[in-house]
Amino acid sequence: MKKKIFLIILFISFISILGADTSEKLDWYKNLGTFQIFTNDEKPATVRVEIYLGYKKGDKDCLTEITNRQVEIKQFIRMYFRKKTAAELKNPANHGLFILEIKEAINQNILTNSFIRSVKFNQFDVVEQK
Repeated sequence: MKKKIFLIILFISFISILGADTSEKLDWYKNLGTFQIFTNDEKPATVRVEIYLGYKKGDKDCLTEITNRQVEIKQFIRMYFRKKTAAELKNPANHGLFILEIKEAINQNILTNSFIRSVKFNQFDVVEQK
């Protein structure tokens, strides 16, 4: 029963990401840069990702906190993608889950006084070695 409830909650969260309220105006933090990270494969691939964090428009406190916690956010993103395989990363069906996990982790484990409302991939490439 608990597993079923968890799956329903996860599904609702996933749907809310895909069908997020587009009427809400957001500002975007775009200064994390582009990450180049090896995957967790026997023959590692490289994932190149640039992530934008959306926060409530005009929320200067959130912008300040994101800026101040930039080191922790970058470290989390590196660790997050290092745990993934190329097959996981190349599957477009997983991208919504990645967005949800990144958003929730940043809000719950890094930010303390504010929260981000959205995560977007500006760049997302997986390059496998030949």
